[in-house]
Amino acid sequence: MDREEIYEMVIREMTEAAVRERNEQSPEDQELQEKAARLSKEMQEKIKDLPEDVKKAITDYVEATLLAADHDCLYLYEQGAKDCVALLKKLFTSSKVIWPERICENTFSRLALERRRSCSLCSPIR
Repeated sequence: MDREEIYEMVIREMTEAAVRERNEQSPEDQELQEKAARLSKEMQEKIKDLPEDVKKAITDYVEATLLAADHDCLYLYEQGAKDCVALLKKLFTSSKVIWPERICENTFSRLALERRRSCSLCSPIR
């Protein structure tokens, strides 16, 4: 398994856990999930008597739509993480924000900065 596959697997697990947690804590989201499950069963019941080619076309369309939405969610999650990092970099390097010490460009972890006074990739932290 290469890095990209591991990265994708970790992000997928994190997003699924976040969605599960949100659904458990939000009555509106629980209702939406229950409604989707109910409609799915209803659709399966209604299409069972259709000709196989029509049934397959409907099923293929629904699967493709859900897969596209899943890919969009993954992209938006990754883009949100990138945007967050870019924003943090701008905040940390902004002359308007005064920090007690120079922030290492290679890490945003305050604990890491406290443990070592300089980064091998950056100039010493003052």
